[in-house]
Amino acid sequence: MYYRTKTNSKGVTRYEVVDKYKDPLTGKWKTAVVSYHKNTSRARKQAERKLKDKIERLVNGSEAQFNPQLIRTLTINADRDVALPKVACDAILRAIQRSEEFDRYAIENPCEAFTFSESVFRTEYGSPITSHSFREVLARVETDLIKNCEERYGFKWTKHVTPHSFRHMHITYLQSEGMKVAIKEIMERVGHANYETTMLYTHSQGISQNQTVKALDKFIDRNNFRFEVLKSWSSKYSKILNDEIENNLDSKMIEFSLDDFRDKLGLKSTHTPRHITANIIPKLKKDLSKYYKSFDISYLREGKQKVVGYRLTW
Repeated sequence: MYYRTKTNSKGVTRYEVVDKYKDPLTGKWKTAVVSYHKNTSRARKQAERKLKDKIERLVNGSEAQFNPQLIRTLTINADRDVALPKVACDAILRAIQRSEEFDRYAIENPCEAFTFSESVFRTEYGSPITSHSFREVLARVETDLIKNCEERYGFKWTKHVTPHSFRHMHITYLQSEGMKVAIKEIMERVGHANYETTMLYTHSQGISQNQTVKALDKFIDRNNFRFEVLKSWSSKYSKILNDEIENNLDSKMIEFSLDDFRDKLGLKSTHTPRHITANIIPKLKKDLSKYYKSFDISYLREGKQKVVGYRLTW
């Protein structure tokens, strides 16, 4: 994603945010553009979100043309009940709770950048997480794995991962040796109308029913998956203090001298108490009060004026 500026023959300046996307129909890279007229941080962020939504519509439209049979299959079986392992249920509940907290915050602190949505999974600005934004995350992870996988895990990363890869892995794992999940159960789970479609993923057939959740729980336990509450921060310093609070959760209070507070946040000695009070403390309070209802930062003073430290309570 990059930015450019254009001026027409009348001298009117237009700003543009530009990004590339691969057309699923042709496999060729194409360019999408969104214009905005005020060169401000807020306008740029709004243009970025509009661009992502635009690319999402373009990609989805091409995919529908590319595989109309798949679209028909999804329409027939779109509404279905799917059993989930406990870890997935917990993740959904956390996402719902985070959305509710965001909506309350957005009502109390109105901003044009905020979006209200009924989607379960949303961005930090409230808009739905789209397949395009998910693809961007996967691309960053894949780039990192290509570079560091062998050093970290002892093997080279050679796969290309897309959102559909998770569907493939899901079906393949449920039909892998030892799982014994019936092919009919998998068909109902993923919305396949035809036996042959499911068998494109695997050639193994199980012999029992209602084993899907057990199989997924086994996979989660085997890989020792652990999930924390997803938190978003407007300041990089908020995450540092959040970790400190979590490590001292039962104490309900932490005190820092001015030097210790600077060291903890990685601030230079040139950051005066006045600068910290005006530029850092408000963001810390805004972020951390979302997750600790009674969170507050008060000042430790020497005399009536001189700030010598900070007290965190929650």
